[in-house]
Amino acid sequence: MTLVTLAQVLQPANAIGYAVPGLVCLGWEDMRAYVAALRRSVPR
Repeated sequence: MTLVTLAQVLQPANAIGYAVPGLVCLGWEDMRAYVAALRRSVPR
């Protein structure tokens, strides 16, 4: 179940010049790895 449509994400991002990553999650482990990598890369 999606929260928003792809158009609702891409149109505002395009209007203000943001990139939208595309992540393929085949399981819970994949998403945990993405979140862990994000936490390491974002300064606090």
